[in-house]
Amino acid sequence: MNKKKLEKIKSIVLDSRLSKIGFKRWKYRYLNKKDDFYYSFMFTIYDYNDIFPSNFSYGIGNKTVTKICRLLFPEEYNIPENKYALTMAFHQIQLFEEGRYPNLEYKITNENELYDSLNETIKYFETTGFPELIAISNLKQLDKLINENPENPLSGYHGLILAKLVNNPDYQNLISVYRNLFKKKNWQNEEDIKKLETVISFLNDYSSTELLEIGR
Repeated sequence: MNKKKLEKIKSIVLDSRLSKIGFKRWKYRYLNKKDDFYYSFMFTIYDYNDIFPSNFSYGIGNKTVTKICRLLFPEEYNIPENKYALTMAFHQIQLFEEGRYPNLEYKITNENELYDSLNETIKYFETTGFPELIAISNLKQLDKLINENPENPLSGYHGLILAKLVNNPDYQNLISVYRNLFKKKNWQNEEDIKKLETVISFLNDYSSTELLEIGR
């Protein structure tokens, strides 16, 4: 058994199952596009000496948010892989830690285990993950998803853009919240902190109406 064969099996299964709910393969993941939103699913297989750890993730993106990010960070967002950059993502590890998914990851050692893990993963996404994503149909709902109870400082880039876009009355407080999250978690990557400050400085110069125009 090798990774190439497992990837082939994965593609056959995902192509068939996810197409039934409107997803098409795009590069290394699957996309479903609806108006200004797009939804993503990805199952990743790693190769560690005949053991193949695997996990899944899914998320939601918005064209307006991505366009603003592309303006702010062109080197990062203009690469082909980020054409459909995610505004919010959910990873298997995170879901496990929150008690929302039973497995931290999969350790594939044979084809049957891959089929089993794919079936379990797809069933969860079909019945829980995707319905939660598709229920989000406007910027206010996406703002609530990200900013209602922020715990990840890296969510601040998109979170603050969304808060400004929808005139979230908690916008100024959210600036402090995301800054403090970096301090609370003793964040070592200064570039991430500078990136947040770049977003804040940019947003301070525009109203919600002007920002929506920029993001068109």
